Amino acid sequence: MIKKLALIITLFVSGCAYTPEFSAAKLTDEERKDVLLSKLKLAGVQQDFIDMIFKSPRFKLDSKYIKMSVLIFKLKSDYTQFLQGYVVANGRLFLKKYRKVFAKVEKIYGVPKEVITALISVETRLGRNTGSENIASVFFSLAMADQEDICKSLVAEVEDDMKPKIPERCQRKADWARGEILSLQDMYIKRSIPVGQLSGSFAGAFGLPQFVPSSFMKWASPGPSNDRLDLYEADDAITSVANYLKVNGWTINTDEQRAALFHYNRSQDYGNTILQLAELLKAKPVSKKKKI
Repeated sequence: MIKKLALIITLFVSGCAYTPEFSAAKLTDEERKDVLLSKLKLAGVQQDFIDMIFKSPRFKLDSKYIKMSVLIFKLKSDYTQFLQGYVVANGRLFLKKYRKVFAKVEKIYGVPKEVITALISVETRLGRNTGSENIASVFFSLAMADQEDICKSLVAEVEDDMKPKIPERCQRKADWARGEILSLQDMYIKRSIPVGQLSGSFAGAFGLPQFVPSSFMKWASPGPSNDRLDLYEADDAITSVANYLKVNGWTINTDEQRAALFHYNRSQDYGNTILQLAELLKAKPVSKKKKI
């Protein structure tokens, strides 16, 4: 999902007039940075944390993250790709490899192993595509979305009927990003995680299950045999997905299952695909008859 989405986003960003730099705006880069830092400090982000992030080798303020997030509605996701035979086959191998972990997790959380596997399959191809974007760069850049001239440049990218909605989206995305930066700070201070080095998607999600920082702090949970939490480890990813869904309403009721999945990703197609793939994983594979 991430690999294909990254290609779509690259074409989406490069195909428009709005470039990854901020040079076309009225403010200089330094002035933009000053506005950003002022708002971050008001939100409660500590100067020491900001300094650490800005000194990280891979950190860069880049407007491509703003464009991708604010105008994401222009991209259409094709979830049918996750119902193909090879996806099901890989999922079954994953279920077999981690069957002992799943046995414990199902007993604790009551979330079927096939649903957990389906979700991780859709998110990252079971860990094959976890993303290569610098997570801090994503959120620090997106926190600039409410700066007036940046937002105005995005208004120019959409059809007339959408133009009035873009300023609200810019504000909402910037507010959300500042909240995620606070969660990044908590990950760094409270969990000793080197967040300046953390890689993930264009949307700021990371690990096998693609948690954003606030989801990590609320719902990530170590696996049955692990002391240290690492969402790039299958045991922790499996347990964290189960905990997330359980806390957000997963039960044996189908409507509540869909609601829990919608909380994970606000797309009905996403939730439907997870449930369909889970059913395919439950079905017994068709055995090939030997020729006589």
